[in-house]
Amino acid sequence: MALTTKNDGEMGSATGARPQPKTQPRGDGRTPLRGRPSAQERDYEGTPLSMTGIRNGLLHSTFTKIVLGLLILIFAGTFLLGGLTPAGQTPGEAGAGGSGPDPIAQVAGQDITRARFDQALQSQMRFAEMFGQKPGPVELLNIRQQALQGLSEEAAQYKAAQDAGITVSGADIDAKIEKQIDDEIKSQQGANPADFRRRVEAQYGTEAALRDELRKNYDRDAVERALMIEKLGEKVKAENAVSEDDYKRSLTKLNLRQIVVRPTLPPPTEKNPADARTKNEAEAKTRAEKLAAQLKTMQGAALSSQFAALAAKESVDVATKAKGGQLGLKLASELPLSTAIKEALGSAKTNLVGPLQDEFSKDYYLFLIEGRKLDLPKDYTKKKAQLLKDFETQRDNEVWSKRQEEIRKTAQTEIYDPALQAYKIQTEQAATATGDEQTRLRREALQKYQEALGYAGPAQATAIHYQMARLYRDLKQPNEYLASLKAATKEGDNLTPVRLELATALREAKQPKEAIAQLQQVSKQLTENPPPQNNLFGGAGGGDMGGMSGGGNPALGMRFQIASEFDALGRKDLAALERQKISASIPRPMTGAGAVPGMPGVTAMPGMGNPQSMPVPAPATAPRKAPAGKPAGGQATR
Repeated sequence: MALTTKNDGEMGSATGARPQPKTQPRGDGRTPLRGRPSAQERDYEGTPLSMTGIRNGLLHSTFTKIVLGLLILIFAGTFLLGGLTPAGQTPGEAGAGGSGPDPIAQVAGQDITRARFDQALQSQMRFAEMFGQKPGPVELLNIRQQALQGLSEEAAQYKAAQDAGITVSGADIDAKIEKQIDDEIKSQQGANPADFRRRVEAQYGTEAALRDELRKNYDRDAVERALMIEKLGEKVKAENAVSEDDYKRSLTKLNLRQIVVRPTLPPPTEKNPADARTKNEAEAKTRAEKLAAQLKTMQGAALSSQFAALAAKESVDVATKAKGGQLGLKLASELPLSTAIKEALGSAKTNLVGPLQDEFSKDYYLFLIEGRKLDLPKDYTKKKAQLLKDFETQRDNEVWSKRQEEIRKTAQTEIYDPALQAYKIQTEQAATATGDEQTRLRREALQKYQEALGYAGPAQATAIHYQMARLYRDLKQPNEYLASLKAATKEGDNLTPVRLELATALREAKQPKEAIAQLQQVSKQLTENPPPQNNLFGGAGGGDMGGMSGGGNPALGMRFQIASEFDALGRKDLAALERQKISASIPRPMTGAGAVPGMPGVTAMPGMGNPQSMPVPAPATAPRKAPAGKPAGGQATR
């Protein structure tokens, strides 16, 4: 989904698939458009919220898509007898910090309101806190961007469901709500239904009264949106015809040769890199098409011989060109290429295939299929029905994922929030630009960040100062870089990575006394409040430095850097003290209760929990809040 920044524009009504407060504007995406003043002209409104999040760059993988699903489940399915925020915390305190434009963005004719955006951030915060994460300014704006991306994709899918003529009835909504209530009650009963009954009777009198109260707290519009997206997926899957021949083709190995034609990269001094890339891709396509035209005049052994000769001469793939482009016997699904190329190879009726462009690398591929080998499971005859059913399910999921990707790519998100605008410019547009254009974009991002500071709460302001520091560093403005880093360390959570970067900047600015003070403060903080070791996202709980020689322990990773900085500052004594702390923190092999059975020398690390005790996400589309006037779950009947 393309994200665009915008200060002026027209927007429709707010929709989406997550539960929303009943006071939030609603609509179906088809209401008349209304005018909207620019961000500079309107008064920013909203309740200041404290912000937290999860690791930087988390949402760029298949694993992350699973995590996103868990986030939705966890946010939607908070404890039955509790509220939507942790004990002792109001919804505002669990939010994102600061106010700003409302709505913050528009996608597919629908507004994404600040209230809905804050709810998405709260769900991510809750997920992070479940695993001991303490996100800080390094991660915060990335989390905000990904929260917006998730909401945008949901809105686009809802609009696609509308366009497909999908509707849901009031009975459908009622049935979904009842199922969610049933599932949640069963989950809360667990192995002790008697205790659950006593808690319910103490707070509500009867289970029927509890159910009545819960029904009042469901957002029927949110349930409707979720059901429509679900039905769109079912429709796409139902239209996907899968045959036994498709299954056999998926298990047919191809004896492949390849020629890879790569577009020339524009030089760093290129004034218009985007235009240059487009031109170079067109030239690469022309070269590939000429090779294909030359090969199409041949057959059999002559084709194989000529293909191998051209691969050795023209292909840019170092691993295969010396072998005449030989890839060997491969399933199409095994190739590290885009889905479109895999599908074209798997369904190819001819031996010469291409040129095909990989959507990620932008390279053009020519393939020669020199042979095919069907490799069916040994128990195919016996388990044919189940194997075909599993294959159909797999293909149904693939086609739905492909449809979701198409929706994501075609939808346009217009961003109105200056901080989100700036972060997009910084991390996407400026990161891929070169020369003067890159400099211009970085300065534009700085201007947007300055605008955002006018309404940002403390946590968001800290994160903005940190990102401004990175921009000043890239623009080679050391004084501004240093000043922004100092501003980013004034208040907030998880500041140790920023303080480490500030210490390095102070050393480079010939301010050793201040650098040493920062390093000593970080060392003290690591002793008094070390980051958790059991990190769901790879053990890098300490920000950018978490993985450095820390063996998965972010505190050790940061201590290694502190020691190196002390060395660079000529303070060998302080570096030695830091290395003593490192040595004392490294677990030693143990025997007895602390050892891992059957694995000599492997020790159970402090802080590692029992995987069986990890919290299980509750079902989606649960109530937004506890019924008014009722105490939190479990507190009334202790």
